[in-house]
Amino acid sequence: MYNNKISGTLMLIMILLFANDLISQNPKNIQDKYWNYRARFLGSDGGEGFISVGPARGQSLPMAGRNPEADCLRDWHLVHHKCQTTKGKGKAGWGDGTIYLAYYIATLALEYRNLKDAGQDVTSCSKELYFAMKAFDRLDARAEEVLGFAPKLDGFYMRDDVPGDFFIKGKKEKRFVSKKGRAYHCVESAGGCGKKTLNDGSFASQDQTISLIFAFAFVKKLLSDEYPKNSTQSFGDLAALYTHRMVNFLLENKWRIKGPGGGKVSNRWGGDCRAFSSLMAEAAEKITEKKYRKSYQGAGSRFLGKTLAGTYNWAYFVQNKRNHVMIYNMIIAAGRWNGKKITRRCKRTDQIVFSLANAVLNNEPIPNNMKEEEVVAILESAPWDGPCFNTPGCKAPDGWKSTDRWWHEGWKNGNPHGLVAEYSGLDYMFFYNLYHYLYKRKLPRFRSLLDTGK
Repeated sequence: MYNNKISGTLMLIMILLFANDLISQNPKNIQDKYWNYRARFLGSDGGEGFISVGPARGQSLPMAGRNPEADCLRDWHLVHHKCQTTKGKGKAGWGDGTIYLAYYIATLALEYRNLKDAGQDVTSCSKELYFAMKAFDRLDARAEEVLGFAPKLDGFYMRDDVPGDFFIKGKKEKRFVSKKGRAYHCVESAGGCGKKTLNDGSFASQDQTISLIFAFAFVKKLLSDEYPKNSTQSFGDLAALYTHRMVNFLLENKWRIKGPGGGKVSNRWGGDCRAFSSLMAEAAEKITEKKYRKSYQGAGSRFLGKTLAGTYNWAYFVQNKRNHVMIYNMIIAAGRWNGKKITRRCKRTDQIVFSLANAVLNNEPIPNNMKEEEVVAILESAPWDGPCFNTPGCKAPDGWKSTDRWWHEGWKNGNPHGLVAEYSGLDYMFFYNLYHYLYKRKLPRFRSLLDTGK
C-alpha cells in the first residue's frame, strides 16, 4: 500500500511536470503556426499562395478562397457570372474583396508593430503593407473607369480589380503554382467577370466600408508616425486620407452609396449606410483627427443614425450574425462600449477576437471576464495546414472551415452552400497578432523573416 502511494505520488508529479512543459510550449507553437500561415499565404512555403504582392491590377488583394478541384470550363459560378472559362482545373476566388483587404491591412499593421516592439526588421512587412494600402487607391480610381467614367479618387471604390487572366503571370508562366506543380487555371472576381453594372455586387457597400474603417483604425493607432520607404506620407496619413474619402463621400450623398452617374447602389448590395452613419462619423473623426473637416455628422447621422446606434446596446441579440460584426467594428472604431460589455457579447456569439481588438484600439486593459486560456484554446485548435472545407486532404476541425470564422461566424463549421475551398487563414493571423500584442510580456519574442510573395 505504501509503495503504491509513493508510485502514485511520483506519477502525479511526472504528469504535472509534463503538463507544465506542454503549457510552456504553447506560446511558441502557436507563434510558429502564425509564421507558417504567413508563408502559406505568400506562397513562400512552396505552395501556391493566396496573394500576389505588388502595385499592378489584382495585386496585394487576398483571395477569399481557392478550389484546386474546380473544373474551369464547367464551374457553375464562373458560367453564371460570365467569367473567363478555360480548360483546366483549379479556381481562385476574390469575393468580398475589400473585406479581406481590410483584414489583411489590420493584420499587417499589427505584425509591423509586434516586429518593431521586438526590435526586428520591418522592411518586408512595411513594403507589403504599403502595397496593400495603395491597392485601395487603385480600387477607388478603377470604380468609375469600369462604369465608363473618368477615374476619380472620391471614396467610391470597387471590391477588387483582379483580371480574368490573373492566373497567368507571363507568356508561358502561371502565377499561383506550387513547387509540386499544382496550379490554377481560372479566376472568379469582381474585376474579371462580366460587364459591370452599379448593382452587381462589385462596388462599395456598407459592410465593405465598415471593414475598411476598422482596418484603418489599426493603422492609425499603431503606425501613425511610421513611414513607408521613399514616402512623404506616413501610414497614419494614408489611413486618415482613405477614411476621409469614404466617409465624406457618404456624408455628401446623405449616407447612400451613389455611382458616378448618380444612380444608387441597391440596399441588396449594402447601398444604404444610414444605420451606421453616426458611428462611421465618430470613427472617422477619431482616425482623421478632424484634419479634413471638423465633423462628419450630418442631418441623417445626427437623428436616424444616432437613434439606431443607441439600439445596438439593448437590442443587440435580436440582430443577425452579420450585423454583429458590423456593430463590433464600428462600436470599437468609435470607442463607444467598454471592454467588459464587448467581451460579454463576444463570448455569446463566439467572436472574442473583437474583445482583443477593443483592448488594442482603445487602450483598455484586458477585461477580467476574458481569460487567456480561452484565446489560446482557439489558436491551438486551428489546423497547421490552414483552414479549408471538403478539399482533398482537408483536416480542418470545426471552427476553421470558412473564409473567416469572425466575419462568417455562422459558417465556421462549414458553409451551407457546400462550396469546396482552401482558405487563407487571415482569421488566425489577425487573432494571433492581437494576442501577441496584448500578452507579449509573457510570450517568446516576435521574430521572422519572410519573402514578399509571388
